[in-house]
Amino acid sequence: MHPNKQAFVEGVDHVFTKWTALALAVKQEWGGPDSVAKRDWMVDAVVQEFDTKGTKIDQEYIEDLLLQIMEDEFECNIEDGSERDVSALILQIYKQCIRGDFTLVDKLRSEIDSSSTPGQAESNAVNMSKGQESTVQPENDEESEGEDCEEGSNDDAESMDQD
Repeated sequence: MHPNKQAFVEGVDHVFTKWTALALAVKQEWGGPDSVAKRDWMVDAVVQEFDTKGTKIDQEYIEDLLLQIMEDEFECNIEDGSERDVSALILQIYKQCIRGDFTLVDKLRSEIDSSSTPGQAESNAVNMSKGQESTVQPENDEESEGEDCEEGSNDDAESMDQD
């Protein structure tokens, strides 16, 4: 694997480790007993999208992808808008990695490595939602079912094909 791609994969993995909503969904096994494997697959799925579409991917496309995966795989609606911060960071990491610049990946690695306890990495994840407490709800809650994923639009993903 090319060093740039290896760094990108590592960066996406670190971003997902720090994302409060995903960390909570995995910890609480909202995706079932295979939640950790689903999280790992999610990294691969995002990297594959970049392999396929490259620089044609925009932030909204990644937002929609993240929201869809969280809903489909973890039955979780994201309400805090953190998918915007996560997708922006992933795009920034991608742009750096294709230039051979691993600054953000190195920073994320050192933040995760400096976490002395497993809970520390999760508490650092609040940064992914601009210091706000993460608000996610499993879809099993009948009151919120289907209402909270309207922040992204599938129409935005389709515009990628028109480039």
